Amino acid sequence: MLVVFLGTTDYTKGDYERAQQRFTGGVKLEEVVRVAEEMESYGIKALINCLGEDSYQSSNLYMYKQLSDMLFLKGILTGISIKPTSMGLTSDWNLAFSNIIELCGYCTEHGQLLEIDMESKDYVDGTIEIAKELLSTNQVFRLAVQTGLRRTKQDVKQLIQIAEHTGNIGFRIVTGSCYEKNGNGYKTTLEQSESDTDETFHELIEITHEHWKQGGLKSAVGTFVIKRLYHAAYRDLELQGLMGYDNLDGQKLLMENSNRLNVAVYVPFGFNKSYLKRRLDSQKL
Repeated sequence: MLVVFLGTTDYTKGDYERAQQRFTGGVKLEEVVRVAEEMESYGIKALINCLGEDSYQSSNLYMYKQLSDMLFLKGILTGISIKPTSMGLTSDWNLAFSNIIELCGYCTEHGQLLEIDMESKDYVDGTIEIAKELLSTNQVFRLAVQTGLRRTKQDVKQLIQIAEHTGNIGFRIVTGSCYEKNGNGYKTTLEQSESDTDETFHELIEITHEHWKQGGLKSAVGTFVIKRLYHAAYRDLELQGLMGYDNLDGQKLLMENSNRLNVAVYVPFGFNKSYLKRRLDSQKL
């Protein structure tokens, strides 16, 4: 794959190349599958995602099916994570749902769990409706939910109620960073304060733990906050890290205890300059 760097940036081509090596599982399917295989040998599950929001192509469904096939043939027990916009949600809800339900069934046949990311505010309603429809057709999957949103706790409770009758669902509990302050410097009414977000995080751990005890799928947390990780580990939730980080206390806790904790690492692949820039901005290589 040819990578072309255009325009002026604070980072050099070499910076992006190092970021690609550190924060992703490679560019090609074969590369990320090798990374997943190596992680599994250390007792760590890879959660694989192809980089790129708002980047729907008709070939995306086939690409994810091909990934599912490759993992299955190698006997790698891993998860596949998708962004609804990569399945067509930006322009056509029905198209996105059709692609996602097909992939969900395909992954289930291969013994893999499909995880659905929660993206920016424009897509929350559409993603929640997709989750409800998947449950109504008896699908099994995991959905990312953002504790920074006021609506999340109610959404989770509604989805659990549906799952009591049809399908099964687990949740990936994350803080979420797509809601920003408005032009006047105040948070939108959809976004919670930091203390409310922390409270919601812990409440969702308890809600999803009880859901698991009643036969629901085990949920996961994606966070580097130590107290949240300890709470989630106490409730036996899956703890998810992010590929490439080694100087955060939370990530260090996960990696050093992967032999006794249920640990997964989010492994993106492909080339996406904006993603690499975010990683470069977050810490020096």
